[in-house]
Amino acid sequence: MFCNQCGQTNNDNAKFCSGCGNNLENQNIQIKPLQSNKKLSSFRRIWLTFLFVVSLIMLLGLLPYQIISGDFELIYISGILLWGAACHYSYTQIFSKKSITEAFNALDEAELWLNKQDVKTSSVYFNAYDDPYLLKNMGATLLVGVGENSKAEHVGFAVEVKQGCGVLSSLIIEPSGIASQDKKAAHIARMDGKYMIDVLNQMAIQHRIKYPQ
Repeated sequence: MFCNQCGQTNNDNAKFCSGCGNNLENQNIQIKPLQSNKKLSSFRRIWLTFLFVVSLIMLLGLLPYQIISGDFELIYISGILLWGAACHYSYTQIFSKKSITEAFNALDEAELWLNKQDVKTSSVYFNAYDDPYLLKNMGATLLVGVGENSKAEHVGFAVEVKQGCGVLSSLIIEPSGIASQDKKAAHIARMDGKYMIDVLNQMAIQHRIKYPQ
């Protein structure tokens, strides 16, 4: 269990942080779970197909009548609106799938590095950042997260990866709980004009100085 206040790693059944004394029972730890290359569900595919088919039938079926009569009734306008809704829904689903796939591929690029650090990829939780102002390497994606090693110990990490290039910059975060403060690190990096991976490193150093083991 991580302490939101100082980043110290504690036992799962601990009530108070061993580093700063913070009450762990009153905090909510939120770390984005491992993202995967998910496909659209069967229900969504069926619903999407239904929207397209119905709206297409309405458009094609009513168009000749509307042209001949010259009377564009409300039902035809409704068909156009339904078609637009179907297109919007399709775009949203495709865009969401693309984002998930990109995050999954970024983790694939980091897999070899994680294995060398004895971190099991199946145990990894991470957040992904692609803001160019936070990154050292152009076109890269920063993964900040926590995983378990073969000793069941938590390992915090931050890696910049790029498609086809693997890991370009890396950091083992000690204590690992600092990795759960990635949102804070991103804010500091933007405000101070620093690279996020450097801010995380500085946060970890300051914690070790303030709470020596």
